[in-house]
Amino acid sequence: YEGTSWQKIPNFDSLKAVSEGVVTDIDLVPFRRRRDQWGVRFTAQLNVVAEGTYTFFLTSDDGSRLVIDGKVIVDNDGSHGTLEKSGMVMLTAGAHVFVLDYFNDVGPEALDLAIEGPGMARRPLPVSMLTFGQSKEAEVDKK
Repeated sequence: YEGTSWQKIPNFDSLKAVSEGVVTDIDLVPFRRRRDQWGVRFTAQLNVVAEGTYTFFLTSDDGSRLVIDGKVIVDNDGSHGTLEKSGMVMLTAGAHVFVLDYFNDVGPEALDLAIEGPGMARRPLPVSMLTFGQSKEAEVDKK
């Protein structure tokens, strides 16, 4: 997505994407078509092996938001330098709808997502837990 004067994540549902495709990782490099005022939405299926409480650590420059099963887990929105925020959620074993939104206002960009959970020390979210191009759209609860 491309925009002008964004200070927070825009409503991507109301915008026309400049391009779409299936990726194999959460990586901003393929989306750098311009320096400033752009965004991306990653959708996937999050596959959880063990039921339990999971903590997600979302680091970004500028805004980002992690939504699982339609619920905002981490809201790190706004125009800011590199900043980490975290959130916890109870997940059952199985598949969950995963949406990660990101936008870059001006200057450098950064996006990293880490996870900690049952039997899992904090580490970058393993790509093996995601199935890209397989998720069903979920309504984002922006509370």
